[in-house]
Amino acid sequence: MKKKISLIICMLVAVLCFTGCSNSGNELKYDKSSIKESTEFLINYCQSADDATIQQWEDMDDFNLEYQLMQSGLPYTADGFTSALESWQSGIKECGAYVSHGDFKYETSKDELKVTTAAKFKDRDATLTFVYNQKLKLESMTVDGKYSMGEVLEKAGLNTVLGMGTVFVVLIFISLIISLFRFIPALEEAWKNRGKKSAKESKVENDDDTLIVGFDASFPPYGYKDDSGEYVGFDLDLAQEVCDRNDWKLVKQPIDWDSKDAELNSETIDCIWNGFTMNGREDDYTWSDPYIDNKQVVVVRSDSGIDDFSGLKGKHVEVQTDSSALAALEGDQKDLAATFADLNQVAEYNTAFMDLESGACDAIAMDIGVANYQVNSRKNPDDYKILDKEISSEQYAVGFKKGNTELKDKVQKTLDEMAEDGTVDKIAEKYADYGVPGALCIGKNSK
Repeated sequence: MKKKISLIICMLVAVLCFTGCSNSGNELKYDKSSIKESTEFLINYCQSADDATIQQWEDMDDFNLEYQLMQSGLPYTADGFTSALESWQSGIKECGAYVSHGDFKYETSKDELKVTTAAKFKDRDATLTFVYNQKLKLESMTVDGKYSMGEVLEKAGLNTVLGMGTVFVVLIFISLIISLFRFIPALEEAWKNRGKKSAKESKVENDDDTLIVGFDASFPPYGYKDDSGEYVGFDLDLAQEVCDRNDWKLVKQPIDWDSKDAELNSETIDCIWNGFTMNGREDDYTWSDPYIDNKQVVVVRSDSGIDDFSGLKGKHVEVQTDSSALAALEGDQKDLAATFADLNQVAEYNTAFMDLESGACDAIAMDIGVANYQVNSRKNPDDYKILDKEISSEQYAVGFKKGNTELKDKVQKTLDEMAEDGTVDKIAEKYADYGVPGALCIGKNSK
């Protein structure tokens, strides 16, 4: 019996030893100096970033943000980085201006690494906590202000009063709900009828009195969303005037540019009117006469030392996917593109300008109108310049479904009248900063 007990004890000890070894082996391994460096960098960046820079990061989608962080070699997830900026801003409001912080303390488990430090702010001290995931990428940062016992009790008392008030309001609300039970059948019937009416009214019918214009909502100055959230732009203004003169209702329909043909062929839109290049697509659509002669240009930083195309040799150039600039650099200007270190495609030009600003790329190939808009919207427009020589020139027109000459003729007739009475020139002047008046060709050239 004693031998059996001894054997069992030995087995238990062995199991405990193996368990201890296993847990130790599961501890997350990390390089303390690297983690310290990335954490220090984040604190310094949060402290120095202004509101405009923070807003720029927050407006960026996760894909492009992850790409920017990866290009910069920063071990942060997109959510972790943006939440850190938000937490820091909240911490500043709660604790005052940042002063300094102490040594870092590291606590690991098999799933994460937690780094903490005591920090001094102007109004109160706080604890900074950074959480890194298994891949040692920052997932979150928090700023926790330290409160005295008196402050804690004061807040607890206030919370109690608020809680009691909330309960009182809820009880009154429940009593009111119960008193309304007798009206429920009538309300239900009225709501059903209202729902039918709303569904009928909200449905956009593509009839003879409606013009549904498909456009890329991120292509200024031709079609884009302004600061108030409204869809505006030169092309949309032209479309509105055409509709007003024909007693049509204009529906501005943002579309995925890659799906433009499917939208047009399914007749969910009547036309594509958004800086739409007709060159090379003449047989794919029924076109209006061209109204814009557009140029493809190159934008660089003013201090880049690049003054002409020869300066682009060995440089990193970016261009939007499925754009006219890309078509030119893969077509007539492929010899120029061959001199670049590389030609990278991006989803939209906001990303390209952030890359140009950070030094991730050296130049951007793009439409002259969009180039002027992007440069003029920067905090320091003088930091950028547009090279004098153009990559190529193209013509914009309104694209209709192949064979839809009836609608095309109506729109074209109205555009010709607008060109004749000076309305087109008047609308173009609203976008003079983007070079629209000088690019007009309507009434001057024929297709």
